[in-house]
Amino acid sequence: MSIVSLATVEETWQEVAGFSTVKAHHEMQELNRKQGDFLAYFVELTKTFDKDVSSFAIFLFFSVYRMFERHANKDIPKVSADEVMKFHERNEDFIANLSGVHDRLLDRIANAQIEGQPHVMKYVVDSLFEAPEKAEVLLSPEETGYLYLLLKTAVDLLTDITSRQSKKITKLSEFRK
Repeated sequence: MSIVSLATVEETWQEVAGFSTVKAHHEMQELNRKQGDFLAYFVELTKTFDKDVSSFAIFLFFSVYRMFERHANKDIPKVSADEVMKFHERNEDFIANLSGVHDRLLDRIANAQIEGQPHVMKYVVDSLFEAPEKAEVLLSPEETGYLYLLLKTAVDLLTDITSRQSKKITKLSEFRK
């Protein structure tokens, strides 16, 4: 899959931020219908947070999902609970292996992780690390780190699944020629 454009990221988060309560509820029901396991993963792993933090996390997850959906210009194939956990565990292991890494090397690794979907990941990082005076919700360092892990998992999985979807379409097109 190609990189989600900056324009798509900007338009999407602004659209989602402008949803009325009724529209947001309807969209979440639709997401649950399309991606129940994926949404359940996010809800389950954020339910112990303060209600405002949990709601903020769900807002970010929904925004990221919608960015990929808009970019793909079609429904995203259903994600299984096993796929979600595979990506979550991979990212958890990656982050665990970073303890004790020198700060300069850590910066390089972080930049490399963002390169796959730079605009989406910049949105995630900016949202999580926003200046406290501008932030909708104040996050503790632990909440910030954990939400980063969850959202990176979502971005990695959405990148992978939409890339596989694009490859299938390309192969099908070549077959028809």
